[in-house]
Amino acid sequence: MASPDPDAALRAYAEIAPYYNAFAADPDYGAWMGLLHGIVQRHGPAGKLLLDAGCGTGLSSVRFADLGYAVTGVDAVPEMLDQARADPANEGIDFRHGDLRDLPAFGAFDVAVCTNQPLHYMDGEQGLRAAFAGLARNLAPGGILVFDMLTARTWERQAAGPKVRDRGANITLWRTEIGAAFPATSPVRQNMDLFVRRADGAWTRVSTVHPYHHFPDRAVRAALAESGFEPLGADGFRAGAAHEGLDEEHDVLGLYAARRV
Repeated sequence: MASPDPDAALRAYAEIAPYYNAFAADPDYGAWMGLLHGIVQRHGPAGKLLLDAGCGTGLSSVRFADLGYAVTGVDAVPEMLDQARADPANEGIDFRHGDLRDLPAFGAFDVAVCTNQPLHYMDGEQGLRAAFAGLARNLAPGGILVFDMLTARTWERQAAGPKVRDRGANITLWRTEIGAAFPATSPVRQNMDLFVRRADGAWTRVSTVHPYHHFPDRAVRAALAESGFEPLGADGFRAGAAHEGLDEEHDVLGLYAARRV
């Protein structure tokens, strides 16, 4: 597998940005943010200042605002932030430019959330530690970090062959290749073709490359402990429901919590 282009993801989301909300729309989006909110409540704290890191167009940010948080959304892609700021639904949310690979300090937040797996774009375990260190810089002592990560099971299923999702107005095709070191920490390359139906009935095609990394549970917990966090555990997610304890061979996602020390 060729060495990843560190800025490929930024270019990919710049191209996807005008279509992202239609591509990512999910009727369970609010329920998913509610699930992450429940994990925050389980571990504390009582504060309501929340950093949505890797916020994209604000689909997650507005759900957290609906849950009573004062939200600051941060993303590395200006085109995604333009979409977020232009959406009337996001009124009152403060959107800032910042890259998870070297996140500056925007404040001392009570909660930081990374949802929809932006941490998979970090370049290896060193990159993951740098991202966690940046998130720690943005949390008050005792603040809670909650994030989700894909499991080895999910990457294996995606790499088994091309995957297609047809939503009528948009169709997405994914082709995934995993590195030789898998299921240890390993690069994952995903080619994505998004087809969007235009008003005239023709289709727009947007082709992008996504340079991910797979991080096993061991690597995630070690990176947290080395970056200013106390790991608090991980829930597993499968068949539409979360449960205590992560099983990497059967769960599709891990839902992690950590406390800033």
